[in-house]
Amino acid sequence: MNDPAIWLGVAAGGALGALIRASLFRLVEHLRPASRGRGLLAFGPARATLLANTLGCALLAALQTRWPEPIPQGLSAFAITGICGSLTTFSTLCADAVGMLDRGERTRSGVYLLASVLLGSLAWGLGTATFP
Repeated sequence: MNDPAIWLGVAAGGALGALIRASLFRLVEHLRPASRGRGLLAFGPARATLLANTLGCALLAALQTRWPEPIPQGLSAFAITGICGSLTTFSTLCADAVGMLDRGERTRSGVYLLASVLLGSLAWGLGTATFP
């Protein structure tokens, strides 16, 4: 990976993925402020993390399973490493779950982690099945 174009692809994709993620966070909070409601609304800011990770799973699945083999190195650097890498966030998922635990919300934390895995898996399945 000594090619500067590859590094630029990762940087450009990373910037785009980060902008998409930040936009999702703002959109989710703008559309429906965090509440102590039921379902996904109960997750507060973690809803945006759940959404970003789910969308990232679908995009990554579509790229890895539907792109004619082999994925060109430049596209992989831009889309997979860059966009998907900065759109999805394991660290924020963990911080959200631990924050819920710290507040004594053990059930909510468990449901959030389970929902993250299940929705990510469903998104992966949809990404492989839906995109040509």
